Amino acid sequence: MPTGQAIATGNRGDAWARNVEEGVEKLTASLTVEAGTGPR
Repeated sequence: MPTGQAIATGNRGDAWARNVEEGVEKLTASLTVEAGTGPR
């Protein structure tokens, strides 16, 4: 993979991963509240 392209994709990938992580956290939180149990 060309280095320049890899770096550009990597930067977008990091932002995408952060968004996914945030979404998963929110989803997990809502599921936890719904179940009425959780680590917090």
